[in-house]
Amino acid sequence: MVQTDDLETSSDMELIQVKSASRPMKGTKPGTIDAFILWLVFFSCAIMSTVFFALGYGRSLHVQGTSNDADFWFLIQATLMQVLGLVVSALLEWERGGLPKWRWILPTAIAGYCSITAIPLYLFVPKVWSSYLSLVAGATQTYMTLQFRR
Repeated sequence: MVQTDDLETSSDMELIQVKSASRPMKGTKPGTIDAFILWLVFFSCAIMSTVFFALGYGRSLHVQGTSNDADFWFLIQATLMQVLGLVVSALLEWERGGLPKWRWILPTAIAGYCSITAIPLYLFVPKVWSSYLSLVAGATQTYMTLQFRR
């Protein structure tokens, strides 16, 4: 629902100013619902990812990977895409400036570190730990992206 107000200018053109006709729900602050949705999505993603990580961990052979594994190259590809996504998100927030810097720099650094560290980890410890770091990087990036809505 939209309300319009007519404003006249010195020229004979008519401008229309659009105002939102909606009001916050009774008994809630405008940001309360947004914060609830943010945390609900974050914990839902974290819980679902943890369940599937646990299932994968239980079925894993617990051996280190090699550079001859197809999964190693898929990991590098996924890491590059994740780092590019982090860079784009960080640059957009830097330009927008809507959040305190620590609220997007810290999660970006954590997600980037975990994502990049997963690659050498794949070669030196059981592969499942590389998957775990990728999971942490993805969850951190999800949290960072969700708070941009606020």
